[in-house]
Amino acid sequence: MSSPSRWSDPRSELTLVLACPPFLDQRQLDPRLDSRVVRDSDRLQPMRTRHSSTSRRQSPDTASTLSAVVSIRRIVQALRLASQRTQAQAGISAAQLFVLQQLGAEDGLSLTELAARTFTDRSSVTDLVDRLGDRGFVKRAVHPSDRRRAAVHLTPAGRRVVQRSPDAPTTMLVAALTKMEPRQRATLAISLRRLTAALGVADAAAPMLFADSVHRAEM
Repeated sequence: MSSPSRWSDPRSELTLVLACPPFLDQRQLDPRLDSRVVRDSDRLQPMRTRHSSTSRRQSPDTASTLSAVVSIRRIVQALRLASQRTQAQAGISAAQLFVLQQLGAEDGLSLTELAARTFTDRSSVTDLVDRLGDRGFVKRAVHPSDRRRAAVHLTPAGRRVVQRSPDAPTTMLVAALTKMEPRQRATLAISLRRLTAALGVADAAAPMLFADSVHRAEM
């Protein structure tokens, strides 16, 4: 009867493992240990891969929210930088420069026409025209086709401001919107109305961009 293998008894295996010196790799004593380690590693590797790939994936809802927030941040940042350039180079507010640029494109507009060109109301644009007039950049005259209305004209000083100034933030925004397809603009308008409703500001006043910087620019 043949003697049993030295690896057949689990207790012998345990004795060898405990007795082996710390600098000796146990897999050199028992090749089966190495194969078991390899098999266990193969079983665990796909699990780790699946877990890491799952943690990296985002839900479509989270991804779209992230994309919207980042896009809004970039738009706000671009408009803010444009406002700062306006005040640095023109010495007036972004809202005032936007009014001057509309007159630079077509001089002699009435207040009603100027309000329509600047996407605001008559009272708001009247206030801006008064401030520009105080600084000598515009002047009012009788409208050539209706003496009951006043026409707003650029003065030579106002025209120089327009020529040396960068585009106002709203000018940049309108130019970017006109580059979009009409259907894209309509979809964007609907989405923005829904966003303002969700923020609770759907019926809030909408002053011209950076109109609140008028007083700081004139100081």
